[in-house]
Amino acid sequence: MLVLQYHDIVKTYQLEDDGIERLAPLPSSDQSLYIDYFQNVAYAVYSNLIEKQKDELVKQTIKPEK
Repeated sequence: MLVLQYHDIVKTYQLEDDGIERLAPLPSSDQSLYIDYFQNVAYAVYSNLIEKQKDELVKQTIKPEK
C-alpha cells in the first residue's frame, strides 16, 4: 500500500493483482481520526460564531444613552 500526501490531501493507493495501483479507501481507524478532527474544528468554528453573536447582542442591548 502506497500513501502519498500533498499538503493536506492524502491519497492511498493499493497494488492490485493485475499490477495496477488503484485508489483505496482509508482504513476505518484513519477515517475515524479524520472525522474526529473535522468535528472538532467545526465545533470550534461554531462556538466562535456563537460567542461573537452573544457579544454583538450584549453591545446592542447595552448602548449608552445620549
